[in-house]
Amino acid sequence: IYLVGNMAFWFGFNIITLGVPFYVTVLLGLTEEATALYFGAVFGVAALSFPFVNRYSKIWGLKRVMVLAMLIFVVILPLFYFIGRSFPLLGSEGFALLVLGAGGIPLAVLFVVPDAIVAAVSDLEEQLSGERREAMYFGAQGVALKVIMGLSALLTGILLQLFGQTAANPLGVQLTGPAAAFFILIGLLVFLRYPEGDVRAGVLTHKRGGSSGGKGAGSYHP
Repeated sequence: IYLVGNMAFWFGFNIITLGVPFYVTVLLGLTEEATALYFGAVFGVAALSFPFVNRYSKIWGLKRVMVLAMLIFVVILPLFYFIGRSFPLLGSEGFALLVLGAGGIPLAVLFVVPDAIVAAVSDLEEQLSGERREAMYFGAQGVALKVIMGLSALLTGILLQLFGQTAANPLGVQLTGPAAAFFILIGLLVFLRYPEGDVRAGVLTHKRGGSSGGKGAGSYHP
C-alpha cells in the first residue's frame, strides 16, 4: 500500500521535473537559462518547508502529512496547464513562479516522509520476526523508484510527441501537469488504506511485552 502511493507520488513529480524546461522555453517563451530560476523556486520553497514537515509529522502523523502533500499536488498540478497565460497582478511569469513554488511544499514531504514510513514498517518487522530488514526494504524501494522514473520519462515523451512541444503547438507540454495529477490521485486513493495506526500499535505492543507474535500480529503484512 505504501509503495504504490509513494511510487505514484514520484511518478507525478518526475513528469513535472522533466516538464520544467518546456514550461520555461515553450510556454513562457524564455531562454533556457531562466530554467534555473524556476527550479530554484521549487527547491527553495521545499527547503523552507522542511522544518514544518518535521514538526507536523510528529503532531499529525506521517500518513496525514503524506496525504496532505499528495492532495496539494493534485490541486496544484492541473494549474500547470495554464502556465504561459497572463493573470491579473501576476502576469505569466509570476503565475508560473507561484504554481511551481507551491509545488515545493509537497516536494519537501516527498523528500522526508516516505523514508520515515519505511523505517516505521521496518521497526514493526523487527518486532514480528526479530530481524532488521531496512536494507531489503530500501533496496526494493530503490528498484521500484528507478522503474517509475523510466516509465514517467516515457509517458512524458509520448505526451510531447503526440500532442506537441512547440510554441505553436504546446498541448503536450500543457497536459503534463494534469497527467501528473491523475497518477498522484490514484496513488493517494491507494495510500489512504495505509494502516499507520496498526503499524504504530504493533510496535508499541511488542515493545511493552504484550503480543509476542500471535495470530493478529504474525499475519499482518503492511
